Amino acid sequence: MGSVTAAKATGASVELNSTVASMPDAMIPGLLRSGLDLLSVSVHTTDEEQYRGIYGFSSFANLRDKLGKLLAAKRELGLLTPVIDFSFVAMRRNLDQLPAVAAFAKEMQVDGVNVLRVLRVDPIKETFSEELEHNQLTPAFKRDLQAMVRRTQEQFPDVRVNFTNNASEDNDEVTASPRYHAG
Repeated sequence: MGSVTAAKATGASVELNSTVASMPDAMIPGLLRSGLDLLSVSVHTTDEEQYRGIYGFSSFANLRDKLGKLLAAKRELGLLTPVIDFSFVAMRRNLDQLPAVAAFAKEMQVDGVNVLRVLRVDPIKETFSEELEHNQLTPAFKRDLQAMVRRTQEQFPDVRVNFTNNASEDNDEVTASPRYHAG
């Protein structure tokens, strides 16, 4: 956790995205005391089989266990930070899982669910052909994604479910203002 502490010493706001499912229990107190401002936990599904297919390691049961321990330790230590939320990378194969992830966020009392658009930035086996065309969301997937987010927000009005990384926008215009641009 030394790198988090070093970053905090510069005055930076420090965020970490992790699956936490395979994090050793002994790391939890140090992580919580490190000065981390935000811990965004990757939760792309609550289905056990699909979890293994997406992540390739650990299990949703391990994630639930580790997250429970992390949240309990945060309460026991009386800490306000890090804020803990979920990151949901939207893909065709897991889109129907968004309501279940929102229900899990509600159950665990985390800060909400950030829905991220899938990006293909590294040469990997997965092409995301159903989601992307020239690294832009296909019109059909974009429409389905927006509809699923709307339905999830209606079903779970007390859970913050929002788009991040311009998940629902086209980004074909480059302007003078810095912003996400997949191209």
